[in-house]
Amino acid sequence: MEILRRNYNQPPTQQEVESWQNLPPSLVLVDLSKKCNLWCELHCGYPGQQLRREEKIAHHEEVEPLYTNPQLLKKAFTEIAETWDPKPSLQISADGEPLLHPQAKGLLTYAAGELGFNVGLTTNGILLKEKLVADLCRAGVKLINISLDAATAETYGVVRPERYHHINYFKAVTDNIAKAVEARNKLSENQQINTEFMITMIVRQQSQDEQQDFVELGKKLGVDKVSFRPLNSTAGLTPNFNEVLSEDEIVKDQEGVVRKVNGLNRYPCIFPFTRFSLTGGTAGSLKFVYCPHAWDRDEADIGYYPQDGSLKDLWNSALLNSIREAHLTGNFNLNSLCAACPDWRMVAGKDTITYANIVAGKK
Repeated sequence: MEILRRNYNQPPTQQEVESWQNLPPSLVLVDLSKKCNLWCELHCGYPGQQLRREEKIAHHEEVEPLYTNPQLLKKAFTEIAETWDPKPSLQISADGEPLLHPQAKGLLTYAAGELGFNVGLTTNGILLKEKLVADLCRAGVKLINISLDAATAETYGVVRPERYHHINYFKAVTDNIAKAVEARNKLSENQQINTEFMITMIVRQQSQDEQQDFVELGKKLGVDKVSFRPLNSTAGLTPNFNEVLSEDEIVKDQEGVVRKVNGLNRYPCIFPFTRFSLTGGTAGSLKFVYCPHAWDRDEADIGYYPQDGSLKDLWNSALLNSIREAHLTGNFNLNSLCAACPDWRMVAGKDTITYANIVAGKK
């Protein structure tokens, strides 16, 4: 079993930063759903997004569909496959829980099985049942990543609660993981199966003392990888980020731009150079978003697909290039998502193992 820890607080070398420029995307994050069966308000942007959505509905304002248009997603997947060689990896996630999408299985199997993408699924594991797992394994999904975040039911109930009925899903999820691994192993007896399972913990006050227990839990469940990553601010959305950094450790200039975090001078964030997100727009569009920490904030929108052009057009657009230039020069638009964000130090350290690397099987 492999143990992965995010290498952060170490700036990328100048050579690494130069290598990010003028690249095709290595990862496309695909948000299937704006609905979730958990309410993880200690670290996740979903609760705030859902409360804003409910407020709009109460005021009879238009909201985006709960589920991303599957026909448009298939069109986008096909276009990505035809545009970039090598194809970027796909991370199927959500502004919620992806497996709640009524056509989640079909979209995953289409991307992996018919188009040959390296596909990773990130899920809370509540709906991860054996038959679904068998279908995803047969289709060639490379990675099933379960956001577990705790080694005990007690901690899980704090960091991954359910909104209305206070249901603790820890046992259900860990049982699902064990059965999923068993289903994969059984299939592997008669055919080549390359699907790996990973459990992930966001390390924070409530769970930091459970890290070794989390590793032991991973061994017990039979997963292939155990991943630890630091709590980030979700570009300012995480309500209790002061657990990790106090205001005194985040140094801003007189205009409010973050220049130093915990003694570390600012360096470019890898996100706008190497990845983009597709999320639900209006009924006839997908939103092309440059930062996966944006959730429902318009500041990260580059345009609407297909109305504003092809995915390649949006990737090479003047707007996205101006954001990349801001990261290289440090001259940020004060109204941008990036100006006051301290998360760059957590997503692009020296020799960082990215999610794209993990899905593609690179070390």
